[in-house]
Amino acid sequence: QKHAHFISLPTGEWELKPALRQLLRFRVHNLLAPLNDRQFDIVFLKNVLIYFDKASKSQVIGSLRSGLKKGSYLVTGGSEGVPDLLKDFSFRHPWLHRFDPQSRS
Repeated sequence: QKHAHFISLPTGEWELKPALRQLLRFRVHNLLAPLNDRQFDIVFLKNVLIYFDKASKSQVIGSLRSGLKKGSYLVTGGSEGVPDLLKDFSFRHPWLHRFDPQSRS
């Protein structure tokens, strides 16, 4: 299934196929500022939130909620310290969380 979206390189690494890569946008954003763009399918915050205090982590996760589509994914590092802030996300792996607003407690 990996071959459906990736090309195997001679180095043993994998590269995203050009047709899919054209659909991606990468950009810099201040995580403490609100997301005012269209909603995202996936956000990567791997090993980023470990540098924030609890209040700032809460602010970042709160901002992300408004910028994520229902059913989208948040990728974090295992030591981010945010499980208690992800009540409306379903746990898929220690680093993968699916945004599911109905699961709010």
